Amino acid sequence: EDSDSSEASSETHIVCSADLGSVMVSPSSGGCLLSLYYTPHLSLRQHELRWLSASYSFVTAQISCARAGLNSAAASWKDTLRPLESKFSSLCQLLRDYGVG
Repeated sequence: EDSDSSEASSETHIVCSADLGSVMVSPSSGGCLLSLYYTPHLSLRQHELRWLSASYSFVTAQISCARAGLNSAAASWKDTLRPLESKFSSLCQLLRDYGVG
């Protein structure tokens, strides 16, 4: 009956039944300890929890996309400024050679 599986953290796996009425918790280290919980309150709010889960997934995907975009923009900016930095370095050296700088 288990339909959805997700990691709560790097140390724990949580598996819910389709109606969210039961939750099984196990360590991801492969240990033999399993805990099963009956959760009638979650099943009463399953639609809200599914909406919340989908919203969380959407927001984290958007943040990941924004982070990738910012990293790409920073790399492009750095690549764009590299020739300008080289020219300014040459200009500074030239000015120092003439005793101006």
